[in-house]
Amino acid sequence: MGEVLTLDLEQKAVSVRDQLAAAVQEYGRVVYSNSLGAEAMVLTDIIWTHVPAIDIFSIDTGRLHEETYEVLEKLQRRYKRKIKVVHPDARALDAPGSGSGVNGFYDSLEARMSCCRIRKVEPFQRAIAGYGGMGNRGAP
Repeated sequence: MGEVLTLDLEQKAVSVRDQLAAAVQEYGRVVYSNSLGAEAMVLTDIIWTHVPAIDIFSIDTGRLHEETYEVLEKLQRRYKRKIKVVHPDARALDAPGSGSGVNGFYDSLEARMSCCRIRKVEPFQRAIAGYGGMGNRGAP
């Protein structure tokens, strides 16, 4: 039974490698957003081991746990590569209406939406700018 599972897992890994390589072939510059979770570790291993042309970034929202930074450091040390870390715009965090204090996002749905936009959505949009494969063929 274990051999069947191992074979199935290896076939899935090969399929993922092939799909990632095809994305690079089709779109040129490709980027992966790494959440530093368990699944992200698998994809990062596949990318850095088999499809190193793919860039990797992670978003530091400014509210990550210390253990997350430790995982990031260990990952980079193991593969001897760097994950680009993208941060929210400091001015947007300090802007009026961006929340009432460090936990202001608990106050309302609007505050939570604003917090996510500033800490996650905008940094994500900056990080993927200039990469292909986002349904905008022909755009620079």
